[in-house]
Amino acid sequence: MTEISAKKLQKSRPVHLMIFTLATEYGGTETYVLSLAKLLRESATIKVVIANDILEGKLRDAGVPLIKLPPADGLRKLKQLYRAVRALVAASRKGELNTLLVNGYSEIILIPIARALGHRAFATRHLSFRIEAAKWPVMLRRHLALLLYQIVAPSASGIIAVSEAVASDLLEQSYVPLKDVTVIANWVDADCIRKQMPRANDSGPVRLLYVGRLVQFKGLGTLITALQMILKKGRSKTAVHLDVIGAGPDDALFKTMAADLPVTFHGLRKDVGFFYRQADVFINPSMGPEGMPLVTLEAMASGLPCLLSDLPVHSEVAGGGAALMFIHGSVESLATQLAALVDSASLRQDLAERSMERIMERFTEDRARSAYRKALALEA
Repeated sequence: MTEISAKKLQKSRPVHLMIFTLATEYGGTETYVLSLAKLLRESATIKVVIANDILEGKLRDAGVPLIKLPPADGLRKLKQLYRAVRALVAASRKGELNTLLVNGYSEIILIPIARALGHRAFATRHLSFRIEAAKWPVMLRRHLALLLYQIVAPSASGIIAVSEAVASDLLEQSYVPLKDVTVIANWVDADCIRKQMPRANDSGPVRLLYVGRLVQFKGLGTLITALQMILKKGRSKTAVHLDVIGAGPDDALFKTMAADLPVTFHGLRKDVGFFYRQADVFINPSMGPEGMPLVTLEAMASGLPCLLSDLPVHSEVAGGGAALMFIHGSVESLATQLAALVDSASLRQDLAERSMERIMERFTEDRARSAYRKALALEA
C-alpha cells in the first residue's frame, strides 16, 4: 500500500485512541492524561488504561471510558504489564484501537506490540532521564528505564516531549531520530485561566504558595530555609505567610524545619484553585528533574507572580521575563529574590501581568489541541 493510499484510509475511518498510564501515585503525568483525554474527546474515540484510584475517579467524573488495572510495584509490575498487553490485544481484535499513546517507563514495551498489530504507536516523555542526588534504587530504575527506551523507542511512530528541555535530553540519551520527536508543551485548561487580574493585597501578610510533592528534590527545604533567613535576619520589611499544598515522604522533615515559621501545611487538596486565588506569590523551587510543571502553568494562569528556580524548563516557561528566577538549590539566591518580590507590590503586579500574557501566548488548550491533532494524525 502506498503512503498516499494509507493516509486516505486513515482519514476514512474513525480514530480509536488508547492511552496507557500505569503509575501508582497521582502526579503530573496523571493530570496530563486527564486533561489530554478531555482535550481530544471530540477528535477521537478515547479509552484510558490506568492503575491509579484518584485518576479513575476523575476520569469517571469526566465521562471518559477506562480500563482499571490493579496498582503494582516491584515484581508484581510484570503481571500488571501482562494485563496491559492483554487489554491492548483485545482492543485491537475488537477494532477499538488504531492509535496508541503510552506514558511512563514500563509502558514503553507496548509500543512494538501495537506496531506488530499494525497500529500507530506514540509515547509521551514527561521527564528527563537524569536525576541528581538520588538514592541507589531510584538510580537503578532510571538506568533500566533509559535502557528500555533505547531499545524500544526507535520503533515508535513518534515521541512527544512536553518541553524543549525534555526533547534535548531524549535526543542525547536515547537512539530516537530527531525527525520522530515532537515538542508539545503542556497547557492550562480554559477554566483555570483568570478572566481579570487579581487586586493587589493591601492588608495582612503577603501570601506565599508552594504546590507540589513533599520530597527533597522539589526544593521545599530550600524555600523554608530562605524564608527563615529573610524573617530572622531582617531581609524583608513585610510580613509573610507560606501555604504548602501537597504530600510526600518528607512531610515530617519539612514540618520540623518550619516549626517556628509562619507556614501552614494543608496536605493534598482538591480545591487548589482556591489557594491560587488567595495567594500573592507562587514559588517553584525545584532542583529538578522537571518536564513541564503544570502547577507553575496553573499559577501563571491564575495571575500570580512567580519565583522559579533556574532549571532549563523554567526558563522555557518564563520566556525571558514572565517570572523571577533564582539559582536552583541556593538559599541565598532564593532569599534575595523572595525579599525583593515580597517588598515590591509593583514588581508583583508587573510579573502577574506578564505571566498571564505568557500563558495566552504559549500554553492554551487551542494551541495544544491543534498540535496533538497533527502529531497523532487525528485531523480529518
